Amino acid sequence: MRLVAIDQVSRLFALPTGYHRITLSKRAGQAMGLNVFMLFTGFGLGSYLFGEALRMGFGSALAMFAVAQLLAAVVAVRLFRSETTEKQ
Repeated sequence: MRLVAIDQVSRLFALPTGYHRITLSKRAGQAMGLNVFMLFTGFGLGSYLFGEALRMGFGSALAMFAVAQLLAAVVAVRLFRSETTEKQ
């Protein structure tokens, strides 16, 4: 049995695109568990690193955060450049 998840973001924000269907594999629970683990690990690690950066001053901490986010965005664009949506 395949699970179908419905993206309700378009409904929440009243976008004209309607619903988007995403077919999930039989290991959807495992994927969700990994997602939640990475989410909370990222929150904890990010909070700790930002707290350590605050020792150098608030402006410096925000500048380091901005640079890290910019680098992450550049890496993400390069990694996911070939991603396309599935036309239905």
